[in-house]
Amino acid sequence: MANRIGVPTFFAAGDQIEASSIQSAGQVCKMTGFHVGADLIAQLAEEAKLPGYDRIVEAFRTGFIWQELDDRPMLRAHLMQMADNPYNGILGRLYAESHALAALVEIASISRQERSPFPSLTRTHRERVEHATALLNEGLANPPSVPEIARIVGMNETGLRRSFKALYGMTIMEYLRERRLEVARALLRERNMSVSEIAYRIGFNNPANFATAYRRRFGCSPSQDFNDSK
Repeated sequence: MANRIGVPTFFAAGDQIEASSIQSAGQVCKMTGFHVGADLIAQLAEEAKLPGYDRIVEAFRTGFIWQELDDRPMLRAHLMQMADNPYNGILGRLYAESHALAALVEIASISRQERSPFPSLTRTHRERVEHATALLNEGLANPPSVPEIARIVGMNETGLRRSFKALYGMTIMEYLRERRLEVARALLRERNMSVSEIAYRIGFNNPANFATAYRRRFGCSPSQDFNDSK
């Protein structure tokens, strides 16, 4: 499943699913997460009387929900602490459970604050958007046009744009830019190519435009990241 590095993701499913992640050769991906059954969420919604949980329960009943929860530092912090659990055995389990419960509170808080934090997609639409995402990732430097992607995945252009925004919280072009810059940062830190070579490699025709986009995204120039990795 394609998603942005470091962005917490919520998903709910009415039945069993199979999840997979694809990395480049030599790339290491460290992930953490937790599973909570719909029955427990329903119990929390009834006993805690928190309206946010009601929307989460509804998400479990609609088939499949997938939503990235960007700009949620507290939620991300709890997941990071789960990943870096310093304890073993019973103490480690208690530590992980405490952060999982804290993360649930954060998710309920998000649901209370936003009118529709978990837009619903059918499984078919989600699979087609994932296919579109794979096409973008495979051709970062020269991806197919949006109309061409829509034709390949079997959707009309408007439906693809809407479904993509519902799944990722950003437009197709915003995703492409984010993905290009993430790949660029990884390549810069490997230091196997120059900054200009990396700019062209990921689809920027002008290294100056690449430097501007990179600085806006990461708060430093490509050259700084390149030199800091020495």
